[in-house]
Amino acid sequence: MGSRLDEMVAFSKQVDRPLLITEVGYQSRDGTAQTPWWVDAAAGADEGEQAACYGAALQTLLDEPVVRGVFPWMAYFDPAANPDGFDFIGKQAEAVVANHYGGASAAP
Repeated sequence: MGSRLDEMVAFSKQVDRPLLITEVGYQSRDGTAQTPWWVDAAAGADEGEQAACYGAALQTLLDEPVVRGVFPWMAYFDPAANPDGFDFIGKQAEAVVANHYGGASAAP
């Protein structure tokens, strides 16, 4: 995230406004760390990689003083409605997201 985050922080300081990150998301598939925008289903499921990506992103972003919030993408309450695997509810990533916001999670 280094260079893109540096650009966003510099812009935030230039315009004297905080940052609100409106979309950070990862599929629960093998390879999501390399291409977070899309991993084909053939790559196989990997909840651990999704959780690790959320952990790294949230720690990095929320430690930055100009970042006032981060919205995870995406929370389906019916995982069957999201066959692309971006949902994090009921997966390892749910506990990671909840932990970064100081809450408890019902995830396994």
